[in-house]
Amino acid sequence: MATNQITINFSPCSPAISYRVFYREIGDVSFIEWPVEFTSSPIVFEVEGPEGQLYEGYIVSVCEGDVIGPEVPWTGEPPISGEPGCCDPDVIDAVAETIIPDGSGSSSVGSGFLRLVYNVNMSGETVSDWNTFFGTAIFDSVVYSAGGTVVDLYTSGTMAMPGDRYFEDTTILKVLDFADCVTSVEGHAFLNAENLLEIDLPACATADDAAFASCSFLNYVNIPLVTIINAQLFAGCSALTNPNLIIGDVTFIDDDAFNFSGFTDINFPNCTFAGVGALRTMPNLSTVSLPSCTSVGIECFRGDNSITSIDLSSCTTMGPTTGDDDVFLLMTGNTLTLTIPTATATDGDVVTLQANNTVTLILV
Repeated sequence: MATNQITINFSPCSPAISYRVFYREIGDVSFIEWPVEFTSSPIVFEVEGPEGQLYEGYIVSVCEGDVIGPEVPWTGEPPISGEPGCCDPDVIDAVAETIIPDGSGSSSVGSGFLRLVYNVNMSGETVSDWNTFFGTAIFDSVVYSAGGTVVDLYTSGTMAMPGDRYFEDTTILKVLDFADCVTSVEGHAFLNAENLLEIDLPACATADDAAFASCSFLNYVNIPLVTIINAQLFAGCSALTNPNLIIGDVTFIDDDAFNFSGFTDINFPNCTFAGVGALRTMPNLSTVSLPSCTSVGIECFRGDNSITSIDLSSCTTMGPTTGDDDVFLLMTGNTLTLTIPTATATDGDVVTLQANNTVTLILV
């Protein structure tokens, strides 16, 4: 059994004040009335049933004095339109979806497709158009729902998500891989995709430089196989915070990987390297735990004035010299704890940090 979400989009009618919904699994005899009335579109509710189950039903409008309008049918295979009238809502779209158990998204049939969610109608594109768009031939069919804004591309193949600002626009909202078809994301693929909200790529093993950079509304990323955070990967992702980044066992953080992102905590126990500016200018950053990191680059923590704790208990290299290499540039007036090896305590960067802040050193 699975949790199936039913979404019905409709145009409200007048003088209705609420709407009642009846539903059943396609093939069943009896309809079930949802116990709560709805007052606006879309109608969204969840029922337990077989994974990928489609549903059908009808809406009735309720007017003043409990007057009931005509029955307007809907099914889980859009589009379905009712007959418009005084108290007869026009059903624009109905989608029956299975909620993926990990909560990462939903699937009309359970598996086997790449879902793209847009804020515009994309239904004029054929499967051939989509293969051309991605520079591949792996997609066998396409199914549209939610007024053409939800695109399900069915495939049994794999591909790299093209880079070089491929989705640099305002129309893409979500990319959800239910086919395990995206194995990598090329550099700058979603750079400046300013309305992008969600990335779910469970089979992606690499995401190249700036793949998600400057996606200021991106608030959920699932890339559990990625272990190297390449340069500028999350730079400018100001809405992306803990715990909405699901990533692998990170071993390497490249230059400017997180600058201007929204994270409050960085905790990668097996990361051995953090590059130039890797964590700089993170206004919400409070704690950093990189206990295996042996080297941090110039300006790694520049301007991070919310930090209260940094664990660099294996770090023997701060910048290219033992002098002040601006690792903690513009960090002033803070009270924090710094854990480092005893031999690193005399490094010029540590000395400067102590001069400009109240620092409790923990030497290991």
